[in-house]
Amino acid sequence: MDIVGAVNILARSNSTLFPMRRILLALVIIAASSLSAVAQYDLTTIDGTIHALYESISGPEGFEVDRETFDPMFTENARLSAAYVDRDGNAGYISWTAPEYVETVWNGPRARGFFEIETYQVVEEFGSVVHVFSTYESRWNEDDEEPFQRGINSIQFVKRDGSYKIVSILWQGETEADPIPAQYLPQD
Repeated sequence: MDIVGAVNILARSNSTLFPMRRILLALVIIAASSLSAVAQYDLTTIDGTIHALYESISGPEGFEVDRETFDPMFTENARLSAAYVDRDGNAGYISWTAPEYVETVWNGPRARGFFEIETYQVVEEFGSVVHVFSTYESRWNEDDEEPFQRGINSIQFVKRDGSYKIVSILWQGETEADPIPAQYLPQD
């Protein structure tokens, strides 16, 4: 029996132990809400973890990063970094811890939607170390025909306790000067 079925049985019960029924109903609801959202993703695979990553930062106007999914994917000292080239042509990067990234870059409900998907990946693996070049497209709305941005997320994982944990992500958006190389684009 699933949680919804248990709640329905408790709610319909004609028991004279009404206070006990209410306590049991409350406990079932609390137990259901305490199950991590990350449980819906398969973090024992690279694809499942990457899917969870993109899903946790995607949503319509007003959404917030899904911290119940996002936070457990990262090691305790993980870094998220964005590479860029400034107006003078100087390369640089900015870096955050996973909590800093959510608090500074996302900073509460989004004023507009944001949807990021993986379009291609190249995986290199040795022992418990995994590196993925994950080509992405970003859209303001899920049904936008064209992305407003494409780029590559360079994601480093460590396999620990049967799941893949993100150690770092370094990304760069595509520009005219730096188009995505053909080997990192979907192959027809």
